[in-house]
Amino acid sequence: AVPDVNIKLIDVWLEDNTGQRVENVEQSQPIHFNLIAQARHDLTNPVFNFHFLNDDGAWVFGFSETVAERVAAGQQMRIAGEIENPLLPGRYSAECWISRDRVEGNIALHVVRLLDFLVYGTQPGVGNVSVETKVDVSIEQ
Repeated sequence: AVPDVNIKLIDVWLEDNTGQRVENVEQSQPIHFNLIAQARHDLTNPVFNFHFLNDDGAWVFGFSETVAERVAAGQQMRIAGEIENPLLPGRYSAECWISRDRVEGNIALHVVRLLDFLVYGTQPGVGNVSVETKVDVSIEQ
């Protein structure tokens, strides 16, 4: 059986630092993320698991947000915020796995492809992310 569909995606977009919609993100600049979804039926504490994937479809990073209340059928939810951007230049996508009330083992999963975007910049590297390091190198006598 196919899991029931929990939400209807109304809109999803990225913004720059001024609040303007953008399709691409500058390297090292925060990702301003917005999602508006409508509950297709009553949901209790729905969980939104966001995954950011590289061009090959491998997960690079993710995070989860729980709507800590009951959402009635037809109500809209907005998830918006600023996400640290460790991504190196390249093509990426975002998807969301939505699960609903785990009461009495009742769990349903709904996977939604959200958007594709490009990270642009001039600092290439190995892999998909840039991390801060504090490493010392010395010659042992």
